[in-house]
Amino acid sequence: MTVATDLSAKMGLEAVSVRDIAATAQISLSAINYHFGSKTGLLEHLVREHLEAIDALREPLLVALEQSGRPDLRATLKVIFVPTLTWMFGSEEDQIRSQFFSRALVTPIPEIQRLIDENIRHLDRIVYLIEACDLGHDRAEIYWRLHFTMGIEHLSFFDLGRHRHLARGLLQPFGKEDLLERMVDYAEAGWRRT
Repeated sequence: MTVATDLSAKMGLEAVSVRDIAATAQISLSAINYHFGSKTGLLEHLVREHLEAIDALREPLLVALEQSGRPDLRATLKVIFVPTLTWMFGSEEDQIRSQFFSRALVTPIPEIQRLIDENIRHLDRIVYLIEACDLGHDRAEIYWRLHFTMGIEHLSFFDLGRHRHLARGLLQPFGKEDLLERMVDYAEAGWRRT
């Protein structure tokens, strides 16, 4: 599983082959096929595990905010960003998981996209929290702005290194909390705009 995650993160879910995984893990090709049926079955298993892990990071944040009585926008935005940043700034294994998951989010493999689409329960809860912030947006506008907010998360998740390169040395090193505050500041400005 570790090898499959690592190779998929480096090569892309479409490009990695079961042969690559089996050779690197030093196991037989038939063992992978026996347990997962196919490369897609293996990738689906990995994506499910990653979705569950992200949900486990997000759930206590959602529950705390839901129980707070009246959520504020910044806290709600942090619920969106914190799980991603936890992996990005975590252990080497977490960073590989981050790369794998970012690739899974954009893969054209239909079975993987279906899994990701099915795992959006938290988004409805976030929409209700944003509605409770009373920003004056109708539900359709909330979904649009949530889409763009998730774009901030996904691009940071997928390719933060390119951002550093494009800035040509202007950016000072930053940590998880610094990046979180910048992401929230930017997203909050978009949410508050009428």
